Amino acid sequence: MAKKFSKQSLWRHTQKRVDGSARTSLEGLRNRAKIFPSVRRPVGRTFYGAGKRLPFHPDDFYPFGESSSVGSAAEAELALGISEEWYLNCGEVVTGNRNPEDQGKPFFMEGVAHAIDADGDLVPFQNLIQENPAFMIGLATQKLALECFDEVTLPIYDKHFDPDRVLMDHRHNVKWEYYNFDPLNNKTPPTPGYHTTAAGYYPWVTPEMLLDALEMYGVGNSMAIRRLQPHVLMPIGCGFAMPYGVDHAPTNYCTQEPQARYDEHLLVEDNCGGRDLSEIAWSAVSEDDYKPEERNWEEVVKRTDFDLVTDPDFVLKHQCRPVRDTKRTSDGDGKVATVIYGDIYGEQMASTQRIVIPPKGKHVLHHPSWSICHMLQGEGIVGGQEVKFQPLARLGQITYDRWFTPFENAIAAEGIAVENTGTENLVFKCTFGPNAFPKGEEPWKQD
Repeated sequence: MAKKFSKQSLWRHTQKRVDGSARTSLEGLRNRAKIFPSVRRPVGRTFYGAGKRLPFHPDDFYPFGESSSVGSAAEAELALGISEEWYLNCGEVVTGNRNPEDQGKPFFMEGVAHAIDADGDLVPFQNLIQENPAFMIGLATQKLALECFDEVTLPIYDKHFDPDRVLMDHRHNVKWEYYNFDPLNNKTPPTPGYHTTAAGYYPWVTPEMLLDALEMYGVGNSMAIRRLQPHVLMPIGCGFAMPYGVDHAPTNYCTQEPQARYDEHLLVEDNCGGRDLSEIAWSAVSEDDYKPEERNWEEVVKRTDFDLVTDPDFVLKHQCRPVRDTKRTSDGDGKVATVIYGDIYGEQMASTQRIVIPPKGKHVLHHPSWSICHMLQGEGIVGGQEVKFQPLARLGQITYDRWFTPFENAIAAEGIAVENTGTENLVFKCTFGPNAFPKGEEPWKQD
């Protein structure tokens, strides 16, 4: 059984926004289409700047000034870059733009998921889920969410992070995550030319060696931790599974990242491409996970699973290559490639499908569960809803290129009809929650 997601009080941030909405529009959304359009939610980060590959207008990546691309984390707080976009998040953004007076600016309700109703109004997804959880997420997800969060909610969210540099080394105490590197998000190769992810430690690393490296945090040797780590070249089009408790430094690709509904990390490297991080190692760590008296490197080493992080086959076990749908999940003119992410702690936490429909093509999706979807290219009709990819969206602009497919609509016998009405391929991705494809029932063939 997977470790439960933390019960940190992440609802404070969401509920002060959600509770103010006296109505929901579930029935109106249900009568309109089989998918529920979702507003884009950009997120800024204090520890890296914008890679400028997300589909936003170039003038909007630094809405408060581009000085955040260099300098200290404190300076970055004053002018955050749009370095991430979050899909269907029902929790709090801990390390984004936390200034209350800025919430009326383009960062409005940063990161928190809202549906777009027939009138163009925004409705909190958390309200919709709680109004009819069986319809929205199904019984299995309800059970998991209650076990993990004591709330009926989405236990995962999806996002893209787009850094302007290789990310600093860090670990998550309770949050697993997956990586996926789509070619349409990475048309422009980042600099430098080697796109590696540091993950885990070499088999010869001892607790004493790890402690010595961690104690270099904040004293000017930012590479101490990386010298203990294998660096993996990440192939475009593939995925990677990252369990919690594993120190890692992701590549500077624009990366899709399905993950547990949780925003937390512990920094173990004090410099990221010139940005000083020496004062914020513990800033996104919950007291539920590390009490104040436990916030020291000896405790971090004590909690490290050395059997996991020094496994010589760690990369082999956690790299996830696409498989091709052969019979069950769709039919028609489209091509479907699926990444079923490997088990983490005995469970399939998430999986992703990439659907490509040729011009004038038609397709029907027969999905096993609810899904979080985003477009990468083209235009068409999905489940009765017109959709069109907006590559230069302005912050706060309503677009119809992100959506949620409710559980009961996804599993209905008629499926979700898709039509490409444009002149180029219609490309979108759907991310499914835990155990969407039961073991022994995967209708897949290796590509």
